[in-house]
Amino acid sequence: MSDEINNEIKLPTGDKLVLSSSPHIKDSDSVRRIMYKVILALLPACIAGVYFFGWRAALVMLLTMAFCVGAEALWCFLAKKPVTGTISDGSAALTGLLLALLVTQIVAFPSALIFGRLSNEYPSSKLIPVCIAAYAGIAVFAFFLTRQWQFWVLAVIVGMFQGGVQALSRSHFAKIIPPEKSGEYFGLFDICGKGASFLGTMIVSVGSQLTGSANVGVGSLIVLFVVGFVLFRVSFRQGETA
Repeated sequence: MSDEINNEIKLPTGDKLVLSSSPHIKDSDSVRRIMYKVILALLPACIAGVYFFGWRAALVMLLTMAFCVGAEALWCFLAKKPVTGTISDGSAALTGLLLALLVTQIVAFPSALIFGRLSNEYPSSKLIPVCIAAYAGIAVFAFFLTRQWQFWVLAVIVGMFQGGVQALSRSHFAKIIPPEKSGEYFGLFDICGKGASFLGTMIVSVGSQLTGSANVGVGSLIVLFVVGFVLFRVSFRQGETA
């Protein structure tokens, strides 16, 4: 077969069979239109962020977008590629906007892989309390948060331990439940996770409304982490003595 991307093979009937690389479904949308559509879809989240957290949230988004556009332009300049076409398609701006909105999730992915490696060396019964204690420290740090760079540090640290504790808790839970009833137990596990999301949001909201300070609301989450740490240690000790 020829190395060309598109080849034409004549059939006995005189029709033509066109061979081409995927994707085979063509659309009129260009890369630029798709990128700007995604940016448009993210606008409600951006507006909500500015509404709840003030103009500094908009500044964070603009700074990350400017950084990514600048980095893309610098790379194109060093690689001797046209800068205008690459920048104008909106991909760099979209990357910066996603970085501002999803930095915690971006950091959580490699952190989960790192904790997976650590779980080969250390038991989850030791790593999980470390993650819970780190979350308690994060809550204390959030209580004293006053500057924008501290918010970025907070987001990165949350992502570091979020991916790890989620992976470790699921693997540890799978080890201590009866294998024949894993469906029922993991269903309960997910229900508890949803309940914790509701409870945490409620604590932050009530604390912020009563005190007028978001720092106090977020710092109040330390109660959940202390209770979770104690319950985990108690359950682990009971499992050892059983």
